[in-house]
Amino acid sequence: MVDTKRLTLGRLMKEAGYATACIGKWHLGFGSRQPVDWNKPLTPGPLELGFDYYFGVPVVNSHPPFVYVENHCVVGLTADDPMVYGRRAKTQVHREKFGLNRIGGGDAAHALYKDDQVGTTLKDKAIDWIAEHADKPFFLYLATTSIHHPFTPAKRFNGTSDCGRYRDFVHEMDWIVAEVVAALEKLNLTDNTLVIFTSDNGGMLNQGGQDAWPAQLYDLEADPGQKQNLYASRPDVVKEMSELLEKCMESDLTRPTP
Repeated sequence: MVDTKRLTLGRLMKEAGYATACIGKWHLGFGSRQPVDWNKPLTPGPLELGFDYYFGVPVVNSHPPFVYVENHCVVGLTADDPMVYGRRAKTQVHREKFGLNRIGGGDAAHALYKDDQVGTTLKDKAIDWIAEHADKPFFLYLATTSIHHPFTPAKRFNGTSDCGRYRDFVHEMDWIVAEVVAALEKLNLTDNTLVIFTSDNGGMLNQGGQDAWPAQLYDLEADPGQKQNLYASRPDVVKEMSELLEKCMESDLTRPTP
């Protein structure tokens, strides 16, 4: 879990008067104890790090629990059906989806999590949140589960590429981005909104990545995640943003380790 006293981008924007939300993959921990008690309020979490609202996948789509969390609670969890360690989860089975025997119970909560609908669910939540906050400054951090394994694109994207599940999942991610941008356009927010698209990792040569390799349409290189592309929608502010990010990175690299 990130130190709740640390300045985050969410907190920075909130202090500047922006409504803030984190939607999608979190994977930074909940609570201050291990193992996490998923039946209790999940705090500290995103809300303690500067976000007014959170909805998403609490760990990552390849590891349990396979449920959604909203703010401090597991969505759909009931007191008479708690989540239990050491029990098999009633969740869909996919290649490279691990730990199904680690956290079970919470059948209703698990039932809401359908792997091929996670991207669509996160996209819908993001668009709804934008619409609710369109009349004031807002900051949305949308972290999709694509294209992390297991590669489970929505059915409409299956077979839409020549690179198997990996590239089909990329197609879905492109669609998610396009839908969010279209929502901004519909609300007449495009000219006054900075959209940044980037990644924290390079190509994955796991099973799904290997499936894509024979097509040779693009290179899947093992990249440690230190050099990644970043796309921004506002050229007029990119230069200033780049200078700011460079200063932040220098500060982070030179900060003494506690």
